[in-house]
Amino acid sequence: MVLKALALVTAPSQTPITLAEAKAHLRRDDSDEDTLISSLILAATAHVEGRTGYTGRALCPQTWDFYLSEFPSDPSRAIEIPLPPLITVDSITYLDRDGAEQTLATTVYEVNTATAPGSVGLKQDQTWPETRQAWNAVKIRFQAGYSAFDESPTDFNGTDIPVFQAAIKLVLSDLFENRSAGGHDKYEVNPATKALLYPLRVNIGL
Repeated sequence: MVLKALALVTAPSQTPITLAEAKAHLRRDDSDEDTLISSLILAATAHVEGRTGYTGRALCPQTWDFYLSEFPSDPSRAIEIPLPPLITVDSITYLDRDGAEQTLATTVYEVNTATAPGSVGLKQDQTWPETRQAWNAVKIRFQAGYSAFDESPTDFNGTDIPVFQAAIKLVLSDLFENRSAGGHDKYEVNPATKALLYPLRVNIGL
């Protein structure tokens, strides 16, 4: 069995919705609860995205290390990269049989960013190198998320981004209105949130 793990390298430099957008949704004109609202934006975003989020996707661009205990034994099998959409693979390093770190040449593999999840596979007539037996024998550093957040932060037509933003706002509203829930009260996610996000869910296999 191939062991897998993820480690965050660079967190997103922004959030899917701004503080101003959140306050407009909550109909808050003052700044008295800006700190609370900012923290709830992060909590609502975490509910929607990431390895533990409902969709299993990455939203704003971020960089991760994906660890594998070995390369695929079947050369025809590609390595699926978690947290789609995949923007790019920066590097693939591995521990050789002697435990020395090596960088896999880009002439050996090709990257598919057109699918969700994206994947890395061998080019024609190439083979995966042998590795040392270790849980982190292979490290794939990749960037994931919707590049439109960086490229056109005010124009998301034709993308899934408005759906994610709407879902985050719904979760944000629930958290804001139920901040004092306790005792026997049970917090329930708005069914509309699940309805929005369910078609976009992916299984990241972790």
